[in-house]
Amino acid sequence: MSEGRFFKVVGRLEREAFLAAKRLRARRDGPQRFLLVSGVQRSGTNMIMDLLEASPEADVYHETDPRAFENYMMRDEVTIARLVERSRFPLFVLKALHEAERARALLDRFDPGRFIWVFRNWADVVNSNMRSWPGGRNQIEDVVRDPSAARWRGRGMTPETHAMVRDAYRPGMNDASAQELFYVYRNQLLFDQALERDPRTLVLDYDAFVANPGAGVRELAQFAGVAVTERMLAIPSAAVARRKSPPEVLPHIAGLAERMHARLREAALGATASTGPKARAEP
Repeated sequence: MSEGRFFKVVGRLEREAFLAAKRLRARRDGPQRFLLVSGVQRSGTNMIMDLLEASPEADVYHETDPRAFENYMMRDEVTIARLVERSRFPLFVLKALHEAERARALLDRFDPGRFIWVFRNWADVVNSNMRSWPGGRNQIEDVVRDPSAARWRGRGMTPETHAMVRDAYRPGMNDASAQELFYVYRNQLLFDQALERDPRTLVLDYDAFVANPGAGVRELAQFAGVAVTERMLAIPSAAVARRKSPPEVLPHIAGLAERMHARLREAALGATASTGPKARAEP
């Protein structure tokens, strides 16, 4: 076994031991809180979920958890409601990338709820998509033809957004441009649901978070209403902030992405979210 694989195995076993101990100690004395985490794929949601999982107070359901998801798609609301009801943790955390267009409905359904929308600069998102899924285009041709033909990728799209996508699309455009157009129209779902103005929402800038992770962890914990732990503080690292050269994309689509990123940053800096219960520093 290589050294790298050895440390991965050790890390996985340590995580499983931590989660097992956390489940044994779980105790909910008061009302349960619901927290939904969403954003566009490759925007940093995995790290935010890992941070929340590192809290002893949070029952966290990743998109790979078969109890709440099937093939990365969230199970029906009756199943989710049963999981929420059975949970012995003060905070129930659910990831919803493929279901981003249902964020407001889910928040209303599982009240009291809070919502985190994670965003990242478009170049890193596109580069990460292209590394993870070489040759992937997120079915942009299907989206242009008929949003319903692209399954979750086209859900929740307004006629205005679809018109924008059709206008921006060019036959034969490269994969990076297709991925960047996906970045634009999926981030639009935040604004179409007016969630950036909802006091239950935290619009979280991933790049700002990893630039100052200590402050980022404390802000996240305060919003979620959990104690800051050493385990949480140890998760972010400088490695997550590495940048590669921006991908080559069509200039007009780059302009759309720049404007969307600026709009997201404005929402994040606008302090539209309530701070929630104060985070407690763990002794």
